[in-house]
Amino acid sequence: LMPVLLPRGTDRKAVIDRMRERQIQTSIHYPPTHTFQYYVQRYGPVSLPVTEDLAARELTLPLYPAMGPDAVHEVVSALKYALP
Repeated sequence: LMPVLLPRGTDRKAVIDRMRERQIQTSIHYPPTHTFQYYVQRYGPVSLPVTEDLAARELTLPLYPAMGPDAVHEVVSALKYALP
């Protein structure tokens, strides 16, 4: 995985859509586990503002063993295009 942290105030959905325009698939990983139904039911609602902020700004970029320099450049260029 290659997670990146988007700048505060960035519309993550818009970045994902613009990356898709460039044929780059992204993912979202690392949701805040304290918001999972199991934990909320077991421990009640918890506020972890830093965790929630980081989770809202995380975006996972493509990364795989055979990824060469040209593909890395393509992903980086697409991200630069996608960011405001």
